[in-house]
Amino acid sequence: MKRIGIVEDHEDLQIIYKRMFRKNTNIEIVLQVPTAQDALEQVPKANLDLIMVDISLPGMDGITLSRELRKRYPDLKILMVTGHDKEAYESASVEAGADGFITKGDGAGMLAAICSLLHLS
Repeated sequence: MKRIGIVEDHEDLQIIYKRMFRKNTNIEIVLQVPTAQDALEQVPKANLDLIMVDISLPGMDGITLSRELRKRYPDLKILMVTGHDKEAYESASVEAGADGFITKGDGAGMLAAICSLLHLS
């Protein structure tokens, strides 16, 4: 079982992600927080394999959070998620240490990206 965390400030998307991953028995959501600060406080206790990070968060943005997570947890897989124009943020996400980048509207692509990063079939 792979353990993932989600940093997303929109409650409706948190619910959608829970439903999406409930169907996959190889993935368990063990951390779901609305802010980067919450993530920094709780990631050390969560023993994550992957974290999904929304780019637009209140306070610290997702790119800054990814940069900090990469410094602290070099083996943690980071998937950046955005509802914004992909091209505007993809290179900044990669430079910040993200392992992947996906838009919010692509549920099948999101699941495929996570499975690929976690080496799940």
